[in-house]
Amino acid sequence: MNQNVDYEKVRSFKTKYLIVLSILTVFIILAGTVFRHSAWVDGTFSFLRISTGKQTKVTWNKQDLGSPCHELNISMAYGDINLVCDGREEITYNGPSKLLPKVSAKDGIWTLRQKKQTRSVGFLFFSHPVSGKLTLHLPSDEVLKHLSITTQYGDVDVKNLTAENATFHLSCGDLTMKDTTVSTGKADLSMGDFDLKNCKVSSLNTSISMGDFSAKNTAFHQLTADLSMGDVSIKSSRDLRDAAMNLSTSLGDIKVNRQKSDDEYQTPAKNGSKDSFLIENSMGDIDLFW
Repeated sequence: MNQNVDYEKVRSFKTKYLIVLSILTVFIILAGTVFRHSAWVDGTFSFLRISTGKQTKVTWNKQDLGSPCHELNISMAYGDINLVCDGREEITYNGPSKLLPKVSAKDGIWTLRQKKQTRSVGFLFFSHPVSGKLTLHLPSDEVLKHLSITTQYGDVDVKNLTAENATFHLSCGDLTMKDTTVSTGKADLSMGDFDLKNCKVSSLNTSISMGDFSAKNTAFHQLTADLSMGDVSIKSSRDLRDAAMNLSTSLGDIKVNRQKSDDEYQTPAKNGSKDSFLIENSMGDIDLFW
């Protein structure tokens, strides 16, 4: 049997393979950028996120909505959602008329649903639908028993909210929460970042396929986070020295109070603490500080 190996050919093949792999990676990144920031509009390519069809602006005021909201359910196919507690009681939609959501309010349960469009504008094989903006204003002292937000394409921004239970499901978009208090939260993101600032969350379970998880000046008691690709950065407003921790990353670094650890960091609860942090990251760093 001939055991001779042409190492020059092997090296040449590896070089070509790496070049092709790099080109494909760059193409995917560029295509993703185009997907987020461009659209075919009436056959003309544009780098602006502009919408086709007739534009409309509709407002539902306190008289239209009836009883104060204690349960809010939102399901949007395309468009950004802004939810803020600022003393007003109003819902405003601004965007394509064909994407106008249906709003119903009964016995304090508000439901907003947007009909899924089968036709959207896009570039090549990437579908980039037209989008609008939905803004909800709630009273400052409002406490929601339940909040549910589901979106396909669009960002979600929540400010000054207090909720007993909150669930978020985002396919493509960022989730931002600021000055918000939640007893029990669940957030699933397929592609997008999850950012919290000045929040209090007793229990949070989050799963992110592609995106970063960031929490600044935020208090958790129980946190479970599962990331496939992205970094975790947490600056807690609470002292966590007694909390149980189980942190792991397959490809990345772990830092706890600026002290670098291995790919795993474990410590049991101390002094009867019920605080717990379970963070698993397949590809990315974990940085936890208090």
